[in-house]
Amino acid sequence: AVDAGANVINISFGSSSQSDLLSEAVARAIDAGVVIVAASGNSGTNHVYYPAGDLGVIGVGAVDGNGELLAFSNTGNGIDVTAPGFGLNAGYWDGGAVSVSGTSFSAPIIAGMISKVVGDSAGKLNAQQAWALILANLNEAGAPGYDTEYGYGIPDMTRVANSSTKGIYDAAVASYWIDPAKPTQVQVTIQNQGTETLINTGLMVTTGAGTSRYNATTLAPGAIQTFSVPISTRDGVTQQFESSVILSGGQTDSRPANNRRVQSYTSPSGK
Repeated sequence: AVDAGANVINISFGSSSQSDLLSEAVARAIDAGVVIVAASGNSGTNHVYYPAGDLGVIGVGAVDGNGELLAFSNTGNGIDVTAPGFGLNAGYWDGGAVSVSGTSFSAPIIAGMISKVVGDSAGKLNAQQAWALILANLNEAGAPGYDTEYGYGIPDMTRVANSSTKGIYDAAVASYWIDPAKPTQVQVTIQNQGTETLINTGLMVTTGAGTSRYNATTLAPGAIQTFSVPISTRDGVTQQFESSVILSGGQTDSRPANNRRVQSYTSPSGK
């Protein structure tokens, strides 16, 4: 592929063990300026398959339509990003279609996005620069910041396309996360997914322990802020988390659909 002039390579296969031959080919491609995207694997283990785990390769995990990590998606230090990987519609034999699932179908979403950004730039961006733009406009997911399940987040082509457009105000409830070491609280992360700085963004969170209100004084474009919210810790109890963000200063949110997030959580028994 490198010899044929490719600048983006998708690899939808992998192995639990590293291959010197494949790693050398990957390193050669990266040295030539090629961006390589690879599937993390579908064994549901905390071990990213190779070549996704090789240095310099974009390792891709899988999420469902709600942005939740799929149980089969491998996790680990090689995860850079997650993308849809369940019930995707794909072309099939003789012009047909088929529903597919797996990280093998998440990886080409990222490769396709990189290729589109390069194409839309009319020669202004190469593949590495296109990936950097996508990386800068990921939606936060999972634990605050980088984590080994979601990587740096979930891609958002709308944000990428509008990244140079001024005047976009967009606050989002990005994720919930419970640290096993701190089971008495849920980490609620909000994110500025617009292009303008947000001032005094309000957050209201309701859990089994009651309703709490918070304020994010300043959020730069792309920035996140996390709030620790008390939750019920009774064994085996299922509770619902409901959060919503509100802009101040009379600003209109460009994407109100991401202003509210609802999720259920069951406290572990015997903890």
